[in-house]
Amino acid sequence: MLSPPSSPTTNVEFNTNLATHSIEDTYQNQVITFEWNRNGDKIALAKSTSVIVIQKFDHKTRSFEKFQILIVGPHPKPTGCLAWDPSHDNKILSIARSNEIKFWEIYPSSIHTTKLKSVMLEHFVSSNINDCFNNVKFNKSGDFLAATTTSDEVFILKKSNFKLVHKFKASHRIYDFDWNSNGDYIVLAVESGELQFYNLMNLKANDPINEPASAVLKHSLKLSSSRITSVLFTADERYIISGANDSTVHIIDPVSLTIIKTIKASIDEPVATIDYIEDQKSQNRFLSVTYEYDAGCYIYNLNKLLTPKKR
Repeated sequence: MLSPPSSPTTNVEFNTNLATHSIEDTYQNQVITFEWNRNGDKIALAKSTSVIVIQKFDHKTRSFEKFQILIVGPHPKPTGCLAWDPSHDNKILSIARSNEIKFWEIYPSSIHTTKLKSVMLEHFVSSNINDCFNNVKFNKSGDFLAATTTSDEVFILKKSNFKLVHKFKASHRIYDFDWNSNGDYIVLAVESGELQFYNLMNLKANDPINEPASAVLKHSLKLSSSRITSVLFTADERYIISGANDSTVHIIDPVSLTIIKTIKASIDEPVATIDYIEDQKSQNRFLSVTYEYDAGCYIYNLNKLLTPKKR
């Protein structure tokens, strides 16, 4: 059982008038991944041409500004993962299935960007000579980041100096992961169809004693016979939501670790991404699910989905 979050907050109003917004793009190539910053006023798109496009979004006009910031050639290979710093609106991490993480600062009023830091996997003495990073995420406060590798290792780094504070190896291939709001748990979505919950101990941003950090596997929750492809703690930590290769989505109680609801769409595609938002004004909670190929995006109103049907 996981402890409840210290101070769950959500300050977002969801626009129920959904619309498609076009982004003018000089680099007409495939979008590999994208990521919004914490305020939802900037979006970063990683293109197949090894370009990262940063576009500002105006919430008043609900449109993208024409001005773009480009990071050209951030990595030798196309960028595969982006992560905005939750404590800073203009700082972002990028990786590209290589042994390097790059940390960028974006200057919103110009085309200028600065690479603040670059860390190499060799510095951490990986157990696999051909290993590379494939996913990276900050914890909710932005004090630490976790990076997973193709050899199923998890590296925990302190953001202030990119110092390695702990690493551990999972028992199965890792497809996704997320931090809880307190930063004392990481949940891994793994190949065995499980969610694995690791308790992170002695992980402190300011630790004068410098106690060694550690990670202990506390729980394994079997959800599917196929791999779990995505997972997240909702911002209010009301739920853990996961998606699987067999197209199922599970909504889980984070305290009891029991399944509240299983969503099985009539789609034979792996779940690609899941996202969650609570509209502060209406108090409606929405879940979005995308699939790997051509199924598009499904948006569910969880208030309706989780309300028991009257007999």
